[in-house]
Amino acid sequence: MHVKGILFLCSLAVVPQLAMAAQPSPQMLGIAQAVADFCSKVDPRDAAAFQGIWKNMASMPAAQLASVEADSTFKQAYQQANAFLAQFSSEEAQAGCKAIVGVPERRPTDDDGRKHK
Repeated sequence: MHVKGILFLCSLAVVPQLAMAAQPSPQMLGIAQAVADFCSKVDPRDAAAFQGIWKNMASMPAAQLASVEADSTFKQAYQQANAFLAQFSSEEAQAGCKAIVGVPERRPTDDDGRKHK
């Protein structure tokens, strides 16, 4: 994995820590929403887990959340995070997203079921 992939994994590793913050900023919430949306597209099988992380971070009354999502800081952070995430290969994205939910990366298997190394 090259430097860009390592940066991707590091950036995604921050998301669960943000979920534990008492009151995340609009910027943090924008980044987290972008990551949840991105990873839901990369790995639809774990979309519920990614959206669950987002819901945990954004646990506030609906009116307050709507206000945060309308904030220009949220929107800018969301757009910048999307632009950053779009740079990664499918393999890097899948590995990074799996790291968020703690699911081991699936490796291709031979016809007889043996995993590739």
